Amino acid sequence: GEADAQAYIPDMIDRLKKEGYAHIDEGALVIDVQEETDTKEIPPCMIQKSDGASLYGTTDLATLIQREQDYQPDHLCCGQASGSAFSPGVQGSEEDRYCAGGNGSCIPGVRYDER
Repeated sequence: GEADAQAYIPDMIDRLKKEGYAHIDEGALVIDVQEETDTKEIPPCMIQKSDGASLYGTTDLATLIQREQDYQPDHLCCGQASGSAFSPGVQGSEEDRYCAGGNGSCIPGVRYDER
């Protein structure tokens, strides 16, 4: 679970900074996720608060990195009810899929529900 990913957070944060995905904004470490095609303003994804605290999104990203390292999957399928999943630096291919919403079909013919 997410608690197991805590050990991955420091290296992940270093990597996000080093590779230019994350930057400091008003004291917090954030990743800009808005794309040119977005029709409304999308706020950045906060990775670390100005006091150094991690957030749910931080552990979500670290969990993806942990699972990629532990299992070396052929494909990634990430479902997030809030639609906020973004995982820079996690290896993948164009076949990897993201499903917003509490249930969906990331893999043809396979349905899931996050509960």
